[in-house]
Amino acid sequence: MVASVRAWLAAALLAFCCHAANGAPPTVEERREEISRLLFGDDQPTHVQAAKNAALALEHLKVLLAGAPGDPHLYFLVGVAQAAIAEEHGIESAPRESVEAAIAAFEKARRLGPDGALAEDAAGHLGILYSLLGQFERALGEYDRALRLRAASRLAVGPDDQSATEYGNAAESLMALGRLDEAIARYRTSLELAESPKTRTLALYGLAVALDRDEQIEKSGEALRQALALEQQQILKPLAALEDPEVFFMPRGEKSYYQALGYLATGRESAAAASLRIFLGDLPRSPWAGRARAHLQELEALLRDGAGRFHIAFGAVRSPPRDDGAIARMLQRSEARLKGCFAREAFLDGGARGALVLLVRTDGRVEHVAGVAGALVFDGPCAEAVVRSWRFGAGTGGLLEVPLELEVR
Repeated sequence: MVASVRAWLAAALLAFCCHAANGAPPTVEERREEISRLLFGDDQPTHVQAAKNAALALEHLKVLLAGAPGDPHLYFLVGVAQAAIAEEHGIESAPRESVEAAIAAFEKARRLGPDGALAEDAAGHLGILYSLLGQFERALGEYDRALRLRAASRLAVGPDDQSATEYGNAAESLMALGRLDEAIARYRTSLELAESPKTRTLALYGLAVALDRDEQIEKSGEALRQALALEQQQILKPLAALEDPEVFFMPRGEKSYYQALGYLATGRESAAAASLRIFLGDLPRSPWAGRARAHLQELEALLRDGAGRFHIAFGAVRSPPRDDGAIARMLQRSEARLKGCFAREAFLDGGARGALVLLVRTDGRVEHVAGVAGALVFDGPCAEAVVRSWRFGAGTGGLLEVPLELEVR
């Protein structure tokens, strides 16, 4: 799993509010302050709102760059804005072209100011962006660069959450490259440096996965127990750290492996099996697919008597005018994935009836509607990602209601 560096930047930059009182064009200083407000304000906007703010910031940055084309700080801010735009629908769904635009801006900022004050932060951002492209060797190099710069600038030794996060991110890249021994060592260093319970919990989950893949089963189980205990101390539900919006998983689909081990540690065998099936469906050529299949075979043997088998049935679709045949085909294609998503959460202990109430936007995209009476709740990003993959023709927005019946047999 990879943790974001966004929160580290706000304290280093100016904050503001911005229109010229007399209606004249903003001054250079006013534009800089507005950019800082849009990108690093105290509020916590959604990904969609953050992307809108970033687009506005880019307009100011274009004006400033016209007058100062060699300013590395401005290109750094362009990178931050482009990264926010890339994350509009979630960081794991970032379009490649947006990620590449952010990389280009950070790289240019570094060329213009290789020894600048923001060099460490640029390297941290680049590590994340290269991991999104699956370029894990380059990501590892950037994390290592960030760690070197961090070590050179620190006045004291000892615990440091920022360094702990970089070590954890580097460990994730090493695991993706198949270098388990090095990944395990990096996770252990992350644990040594971690200050906050959140950072420590993430390092423990990563360490547990790396040890499991190295077939160090007892040590993996101990790391999982420590992670779950930390979450309990913070009055969080089990596996809450894996749902943190500032944490993402690469390669895409990797999260399901983490969840599977967590479910195993909490005695939820059906949910663990569902997660492993999703992992194998998303990453059939993963170097860890064999390990996942071994876990799944053991679980299926436990569940072979029928306990925990899950049934999902779709009813007749109630929808705005559109091709119901197309909707039915989408549901059929998605049944296995949705089954896994639901099985991991609320419906393991019995049955549920209700409806998925979905909003079809005018551009044809589909979103889940929460808080509607009688609606079934999605299992977070898992089922959300399934539904977001559905597409309808533009111009026919409205509510789509899909009655469902779910039960454990």
